[in-house]
Amino acid sequence: MKSLCSILLCLLAWNFGHAQCNISGSSTLAVNATGTYSIPSNLAQCSSCHDWDIIGGSGTIIGSDQGRSVTIRKTSSSNLTIRVTYFSESGCRSCTRVISSTPACNFTTTISNSYLDNFFDVFLTTENSPSTGPGATYNWTVNYNTGPSYFATTSTNVVNVPLPTNRSIVSASVTVNFQGCTFSDFHTYFPPITSQFGFGAKADTESTFDTQNIEAYPNPTTGELNFTGLSAEGYTVTVLDLTGKEIIRDAPSDRPLNISEQPSGVYQYLIRNGKDIVKSGKLLKE
Repeated sequence: MKSLCSILLCLLAWNFGHAQCNISGSSTLAVNATGTYSIPSNLAQCSSCHDWDIIGGSGTIIGSDQGRSVTIRKTSSSNLTIRVTYFSESGCRSCTRVISSTPACNFTTTISNSYLDNFFDVFLTTENSPSTGPGATYNWTVNYNTGPSYFATTSTNVVNVPLPTNRSIVSASVTVNFQGCTFSDFHTYFPPITSQFGFGAKADTESTFDTQNIEAYPNPTTGELNFTGLSAEGYTVTVLDLTGKEIIRDAPSDRPLNISEQPSGVYQYLIRNGKDIVKSGKLLKE
């Protein structure tokens, strides 16, 4: 059986011979995901006569790097190249494997269901596409008409939200983290969710009275934002990102807004007449 010293000597002269060994394992990994890679057991003289290295890209070896198999964590979106050098009957041999990134995070999530558990609690759920398996983390923010927001982190797509007396739920957002991907959704409820009146339609799908004529323009926008269909008095505009963070709060609706400093993406706007949300919609910042 060869010692680890033999392995070190082999590494110094690994280019003396290259065998066509086959490293088995996934050809793609998501960022921060792990994968196990191995070579056949009959290639090396001993079970520990191997040395694994990362020779390109960014990643880490988890656990031992001297066995027939190795566990790799990919830490960037660039291609990752791994190499195994082993000591066989005919001398030092080496082979490599390129691990590319999985496709972009093509996930979506939609807050789709909400129902009363009793008069004091509300269940909110979200549907993911494609469905996430074990290991997903859901970060929820629920905004009431008054008072502080409710925050929760769950391992399933359901959250149980308290509904205090004389308060109502006006909006909810969720951010899902799964296999290195992050995706979010935000919804406003109009009328708000209350224990007395049940659930109204979501404001971004249907509204009432004369708010149908309210529009944001230009949409998409590179920064400046205006609204049509609003009177000069009484209405304010709040702009939020998809995590529910307020970018602009209660700005006068008759003046241009500017979101040029914000990153590109989808944003939510809320139109209020006093405390009441009368309209919401989505904006695209280019």
